[in-house]
Amino acid sequence: MKKVYRLKNLHRSSETKSNPNNNGEVSTMKQNMGNIDRIIRTLLAVLVGILYYTEVISGTTAVIMGIIAIVFLLTSLISTCPLYMPFGLSTKKK
Repeated sequence: MKKVYRLKNLHRSSETKSNPNNNGEVSTMKQNMGNIDRIIRTLLAVLVGILYYTEVISGTTAVIMGIIAIVFLLTSLISTCPLYMPFGLSTKKK
């Protein structure tokens, strides 16, 4: 039990050393999606779900579109799109 506690403390100390402005807090991903972007992604995910359950799409197409729909929902929930980050894009109003 003591070793696990020491590993946790070592992990925290490495976080604060690697980011001096962190002040001991765990950093989170910066939100880069605006409300319109989130609504559009959610609506597209719902549309894919409807198309699947009405059997308009099936097979490989349904699987690929389903995975994309899940990614859209997850990114909408956390308001962060990892693909926007390398390009410095943001649809969030400042």
